[in-house]
Amino acid sequence: MNVITHPTKKKTTWMTRAAVLGATPVLALGLAGCSTAGDEEGASVEDVQEMGEEAEEDLNDGEAVTPYEGAYDQTFYDDVEDVHAGQFVTVTALVNQVVTPEAFTIAGGDNTTVDELLVLHEGTVEGLEPELDVSVSGTAEVAFVLVDVEESMGIDLDDDAFAEWEGLPYIDATTVDSTVNLEE
Repeated sequence: MNVITHPTKKKTTWMTRAAVLGATPVLALGLAGCSTAGDEEGASVEDVQEMGEEAEEDLNDGEAVTPYEGAYDQTFYDDVEDVHAGQFVTVTALVNQVVTPEAFTIAGGDNTTVDELLVLHEGTVEGLEPELDVSVSGTAEVAFVLVDVEESMGIDLDDDAFAEWEGLPYIDATTVDSTVNLEE
């Protein structure tokens, strides 16, 4: 069988081959520069983990960011904006006031005088009432903005009931555990 090639096809094929062959040395030199030898030579897993921790500390003014887990107290409240903002936290506290089925406030334990903190959650917690011990897990937010919260939760909250919380920190809760006992 005879194959007849169009004259322009031969020219295109020849130019394609020439371009590929011309590019091969450039690519080879580029890949030769991608060596893995360097400072990490002889590094252990621990060294790499320490470097990661140091980088994390550098990003946070020398302090490592770890999710908060503990009692709701004045230190936590004071650190919401600078330390805990956007972080997943778990706080234990007393329910202070039930605002709506989706919202309540928490206060510190018996030995603290901490400002109330608003907690918002989707769904309802059975038996939620003032003085109930709770453990709240969720994202610490810097400022409550009613319109934004209504939009993100897909609900209509009472403007008057939430007016006093506008601009204050709150927790966007994913879980609320009402079976904890703070006295243990």
